[in-house]
Amino acid sequence: MSGIIDRIKGILNPPKVDELVLDIKMYNTDIKRVQKANEKQAVAMREKAKLELKQGNEARVKMYMNQHMKAKSTAFSLDMFTITMEGLIFDLQNANNLQNMGLTMGKMNKSLEKLGILNISDVSKMMRQVNRNMGRMGIAMDTVYNSIGNYDSFAVDSYSQGDIEKEINLLSEEVVAETGTLPDTVVDLEEKREKLNQK
Repeated sequence: MSGIIDRIKGILNPPKVDELVLDIKMYNTDIKRVQKANEKQAVAMREKAKLELKQGNEARVKMYMNQHMKAKSTAFSLDMFTITMEGLIFDLQNANNLQNMGLTMGKMNKSLEKLGILNISDVSKMMRQVNRNMGRMGIAMDTVYNSIGNYDSFAVDSYSQGDIEKEINLLSEEVVAETGTLPDTVVDLEEKREKLNQK
């Protein structure tokens, strides 16, 4: 019974836009922290790969470079997301009617859905809050989605095995520049690769 009363109170007292904006800004700040952590992890994994390359451990180099690319890709996607959300927060603050607010909140929701594939904590909580507040403001999600059409918030570009190979080649060039040579095992593998490419 109290749930129904709470819902009625929510409809009669719609949320203040300033409170909603503050909540979204706080979540966006949390996501920026996750983005910075991924940037640091990408650098750390690259350094580990470099050390392993100097020791000639090819398997470990690939493993660390794979982790480097994953962290780098995640950091880039989160950066695009936070930039998009900052723009939408600005739009929400400047929305002058319910329809404009609904459109902006719908774009926020769509951005959050896209970010959900990265499994960032608090994203589902933030989505529920945006949906709940839209409902309390009397904004229907399907109407909003019909009006935003092909809105594309940001692209989550995955990396390929070729991207990892390019990164390893760059790393090899760095090691050669620093030490003058690569460990024998890596040199042997590169010679074999060259012979295969010539065939």
